[in-house]
Amino acid sequence: DERYKVASGGVLACYLLYQSLMARRRAFDPVGVVVWHKLAGAFAPVVFYLHASRFAPGYLLLLSSVFLGTVGLGLLHRPILRSRARRLYAWWFVLHLVTSSVLVVLSAYHVVIALAYE
Repeated sequence: DERYKVASGGVLACYLLYQSLMARRRAFDPVGVVVWHKLAGAFAPVVFYLHASRFAPGYLLLLSSVFLGTVGLGLLHRPILRSRARRLYAWWFVLHLVTSSVLVVLSAYHVVIALAYE
């Protein structure tokens, strides 16, 4: 059970790392990288469920909420682009980046806490 948690957490960490490195890769292939980022984002709930099949109290609830909120914001990408509202897109983009950054920080905290009490 503990080995599964560590292994699935490693997969989830690699997934988050892949998604968070999009900004650097975007300079080389702006269109293709966004397509792969969206495709990987579509699988986010599956990757998350494989690691955590239930919600936990405390900061883990916050971590889960931020993760699913970031995925939800990602799903709003196409409707916001169709609205052609530049200001709305700017706010969406900033909010998506902020929640993604908070997600990475909370995930790192979770790794430290989880491995410290293993």
